[in-house]
Amino acid sequence: MKKLFNKINLKSIWLWGTVGLLAYGALFLFVLKPHADALIPDAGRNLLDAPFSDIFEAMEKDPAHAKIRFVTRKEDGQVVVHCDCTGGAIKSLVPDGGQSKLIARALELKVRIDAEDDLRGGHLKQSTLADYFNILATIASVAIGALFIYLMSRRGGPMGGMSGQAKNNGLKRIDSNVKFEDIAGIDEAKAELEIVVQFLKDRKTLEEAGGELPRAILMTGGPGVGKTLLARAIAGEAGLPFFAIKMSALVEMYVGVGAARWREYWTEASKFAPCIVFCDEIDAVGGKRSNGAGGNQEREVTLNEVLVSLDGIEGRYPIVVIAATNRADMLDDALKSRFTRTIEVPNPNTSGRKEIFRIHARKINIVGKDDPEVWESILQRAAEASEGMAGRGIMQTMTQKIFTNCVIKYGKILNPLPAELIFDALEAEMLGDPLLSKLRRPGFRIMVAKHEAGHLIVGETLARYSKKLQEEGKLPEYAWFTHPTRVATIVPRSTGSEGVVLMTGDDPDTERFMTWQQIVGFIATAQAGNAAEFMEFGTCSIGNAGDNQASMRLAIMAVTKSAMSVFGPRSIAVPPIFLGDNGQTNGFMPPPQPYGASEGSQEQIDKAIGEFLWAGRFAADAILAQRRELLSEIAELLMKEGTIRRPQYEALFDKWDETNPMDHEAWLKYYKIGTGEIELRKLHFARGGALIGG
Repeated sequence: MKKLFNKINLKSIWLWGTVGLLAYGALFLFVLKPHADALIPDAGRNLLDAPFSDIFEAMEKDPAHAKIRFVTRKEDGQVVVHCDCTGGAIKSLVPDGGQSKLIARALELKVRIDAEDDLRGGHLKQSTLADYFNILATIASVAIGALFIYLMSRRGGPMGGMSGQAKNNGLKRIDSNVKFEDIAGIDEAKAELEIVVQFLKDRKTLEEAGGELPRAILMTGGPGVGKTLLARAIAGEAGLPFFAIKMSALVEMYVGVGAARWREYWTEASKFAPCIVFCDEIDAVGGKRSNGAGGNQEREVTLNEVLVSLDGIEGRYPIVVIAATNRADMLDDALKSRFTRTIEVPNPNTSGRKEIFRIHARKINIVGKDDPEVWESILQRAAEASEGMAGRGIMQTMTQKIFTNCVIKYGKILNPLPAELIFDALEAEMLGDPLLSKLRRPGFRIMVAKHEAGHLIVGETLARYSKKLQEEGKLPEYAWFTHPTRVATIVPRSTGSEGVVLMTGDDPDTERFMTWQQIVGFIATAQAGNAAEFMEFGTCSIGNAGDNQASMRLAIMAVTKSAMSVFGPRSIAVPPIFLGDNGQTNGFMPPPQPYGASEGSQEQIDKAIGEFLWAGRFAADAILAQRRELLSEIAELLMKEGTIRRPQYEALFDKWDETNPMDHEAWLKYYKIGTGEIELRKLHFARGGALIGG
């Protein structure tokens, strides 16, 4: 019975109950409603008095239209008969024994007899079927109302229909078949959780040795890195009851509802202790509490309840709480203190991505998989081509994108799949799906082609220069200007881009340890698209807005945080709005000033940032000036193919490097302090000499 009530949907009850009542109303209105001639004269009408014998005569004259009704008067208990017939309406006192005779005669003549009553108002006689429907409708209405009230009381109080609707879906017991051996690329996090599982399995020994179970564990990391998958692995390995809570289900409109729901969850889980409770997206209720008015009182009340449950004065049940979030910086300090340990789940590096590809390719039949050497080469290429991707992106590539691309390319699903489909799928996952229906007219596409060719040439040139310096021992292995380019496209993508150039790389953590060379190379490569447009067309488009935002962000970081300019080894706190995720400011308001910097320091910061950006732009100019013909060749290839990959253009760069070696001093001079090259070039640019060679 309990399971039945849990499955009942309030919306369905309301829907079908309303439909049933409306159907009955329509049936009564058009089918069961009595006609006007069913009205019987009531006691209040001006009826003619007549002898009792006249009642018999009136019935016998027109029995088909005659109707009689017996009425008992309250004041004296005397029975009166009313008769409605063709000649009019009459009434008469009923003598002793006369009622039974009159009824017998009426039955012989098939005259309609109404039930005896003592009403003083009009009486509307209905059919027996209508009476039954009235009874059934009343019973159904009462039953639906009672059931609705009962379910509301079980689903979270007075607003149970809305605020309590998610209750049964908030806490779920999970039986998982995921094991730690099914997870790769996040070995450190996995190792820490394996220790926790060992504690849970040997809990008795741990307690005898004087230890105790971890109180709570917080897993942090970006989207798709495997936090939930690790939790499922714990459920599969620990051998204990495992419950998952959607923390968003605790956020309600009414204060106290979320806290009450958490108490219910906690009480339910405590019945199975020792057990594990996984709180997904803990930041939904665990954000920092406000210091004054204007905070979210419902969320804060819920958070207080969570804090008390984790480590309150009443003590704790043997419940291990594992929480996950990708916004650990937003969590309340009191909540952070409740966690015994914090485990960071990073994006996988190249070797980690290789193992993730291996796991997801277990069930996929791919050409070359039978040859270990060939297969290792394919996995290595896939790992290198998927820089920056998390585990979820790789899973989607191997389980969905690869088959989608197979159908697009070959018109059917092949078995086995060609290995090249892996790289096509990766390209679609990282760049977005191609939208051939949105191809622009040739006049616009040639500008996009020149723009992307500029990015490609500067990026590839700087990558080759980095490799040359590293081979000569003049540049550390971890320092480079750019990675080699991998693919360039001018086909519009589902991400909204008109064109993209992708680079290869090693690890996703390079942004945390970017060298001066990387910042210089990134800014120069980003500015190359705008430089190519100026060089070829004498103007530029707003297509470089994203390039400028990314360049600005890196330049600010280099100047205000990393001591990479004449501003010196000082760290200035730039307001977060200025270094937001998209690098944009609020509307048309001017960007806020750095914190803790004097007016003179602010001017130095602006000047140093400008030098970084101008140097990148002028370096791109200098490189493209020496590869102007190659720019045209790459653009023509892009116009013809739409998307080009490294094997298609690598020979072109080899030919140019052999016949016309790059003069790297032509662009490096803009990064040498004291030469004045940037100021001279800025004056030249301001006078309209932006064109290369102008």
